[in-house]
Amino acid sequence: MLKKFINFNEGVGDKYAKRMFNIPDIDTDFEKEYKRHIEKEEPFGYSKNFSNNKQGVAIYKNPKTLNNFDEEVRAIVDKDGNIYVAIKDGMFDHGMIAYGIGFAKDRIGIYKDLDNYILLCRIYNKNIFGLSDSSDSYANISSDNRKNIQKILHKAKLKNPQYSFYDKFYNQEF
Repeated sequence: MLKKFINFNEGVGDKYAKRMFNIPDIDTDFEKEYKRHIEKEEPFGYSKNFSNNKQGVAIYKNPKTLNNFDEEVRAIVDKDGNIYVAIKDGMFDHGMIAYGIGFAKDRIGIYKDLDNYILLCRIYNKNIFGLSDSSDSYANISSDNRKNIQKILHKAKLKNPQYSFYDKFYNQEF
């Protein structure tokens, strides 16, 4: 008879039993764990380490939060507004990220394709990104380049509203 009641789950009764008698609601606990597992983000790829064959730094596509990311990490935005963010700051450059996740055929390829990609850096530990020196130089060449960057950053903001994007060099005051 007890087995019959254990298998019987009714939302109101389960909540009452948990609150009054400290009986865990197994379904709710399972749902929380399942959601945690589903929301756990997996790396999109890894930066390419040219000095050895070890795996590089993890790169995340459109991360929901930067809570576990280092300060001043590097990022790349593609022409569709997706942002690819390195989880750690370190001895690598945007070229290593681009090559590692397949955006370039070599370490310098990304710097030749700044019409389609914007290179960014996170500002301190904030949810703000500014231009890298390469993208800032590209933007300063012509007003068309600056407009292209603004257009791509607008797309990035639409896909990632939790972040702010600036078309200025990242170490300027914000």
